[in-house]
Amino acid sequence: MKTRGNTSNLINILTNAMDSISKAEDNYSINNIIKELLIDFTQSEFATFLLYDHKKQILYTQKERNSISISMANPQGLLGNAYLAKQVGLYNHIASEKYYLPEVDNPTNSRIKSQLLMPILDKDNLIGIVRLSRSIRYPNNYTRYDVDLIKSLTPFLIKISLILGGKKESCMNLKLNSSKMNQEISQIENKSEEKSDDDNMLFISNIVHDIRTPANSLYGFLELIETQIEDKRLREYIQNAKESASFINTLTDSLLDKAKDKYVDNESSLEEVNSIKFFSQIANSFSANMFNKEIDYLIYLDPYLPKKIMIDKIKLKRIIINL
Repeated sequence: MKTRGNTSNLINILTNAMDSISKAEDNYSINNIIKELLIDFTQSEFATFLLYDHKKQILYTQKERNSISISMANPQGLLGNAYLAKQVGLYNHIASEKYYLPEVDNPTNSRIKSQLLMPILDKDNLIGIVRLSRSIRYPNNYTRYDVDLIKSLTPFLIKISLILGGKKESCMNLKLNSSKMNQEISQIENKSEEKSDDDNMLFISNIVHDIRTPANSLYGFLELIETQIEDKRLREYIQNAKESASFINTLTDSLLDKAKDKYVDNESSLEEVNSIKFFSQIANSFSANMFNKEIDYLIYLDPYLPKKIMIDKIKLKRIIINL
């Protein structure tokens, strides 16, 4: 499978296709050029541009071999759904789809895993349907990115339908507004990157939720244990453990807030704290491990350190713990 091209590569693919179409001698050649264009544009394995004949009510394409003609008098399969609804059909596990009909949706009996069906409309009139497929050899699913790419080709495909319908003079109008196309594809790619960032943030958010739940339980159990213990030293250990659990909750809340806002807020949230208590709590969170490992663990706080300081508690605590 080829890697997805950048904006300039996609523009070059389209420009080369236009040049080839203007030199093509028959509809068979044009169909092959369009097929390759769609495959390269969307990284598909199979591609077909099915034209719609309003009088005969058929979707068809002209090829030297295996020409396709599918009646829409009684629409069936996923293709029929796309025809009736005039809406995109995006299927990444095609065999499990309720309306999947192999003789309509996979007439060549290929090992198709994913399929994208995109009606091409001129105003509200159906011009044709683009059908893209990937087999199990192609791990990537179809996404809105692929849909948007095909949408950007709609004006071009409408002109191609005129050429295939016998209006060869339409070739003269196959001019590409490169700057406009560049802008459109760049916007599509930017949207795709933002979607990827959103997906990553959603994944992180789910993980953080999974961490926060046991941390809350841990804090609750520690509070219960604390009420049952008289030993002063053990109560100190429990208090330190509670501080650690509380800090985990604070961190998870912070991460969830960032996921909610989507963008990281770089501004500090300052608050006044007691410096001795703040640094002592951080130091005490390590005391149990140090005691178990028989390490002498001494904390020194500068006596000139102000008793009250304004800090971003979360950020400073992260830095000190990491150190």
